[in-house]
Amino acid sequence: MGMVERLASIGAEVLFCQKGIDDLVEHYLTKAQILAVKRVLLNEMEMLAKATGGKIMSDFDDLGRDSLDRAGKVVEYKVSG
Repeated sequence: MGMVERLASIGAEVLFCQKGIDDLVEHYLTKAQILAVKRVLLNEMEMLAKATGGKIMSDFDDLGRDSLDRAGKVVEYKVSG
């Protein structure tokens, strides 16, 4: 099972990533209706985890439903350009 299919199968709707995301992977995430936010700083990841109850995962193979939690609302704002 591919990464995007696995995320969709466990019910992920938003993905925060500290690194970049390949354009093709972003395309498939969008098709799966999963919002992807890339290049998130570690301190921001820690705040997101605390606010949502989610877990910061360093190994994709450890990802499961217990890694997820809920946010009341996720909004994306475009700043500049």
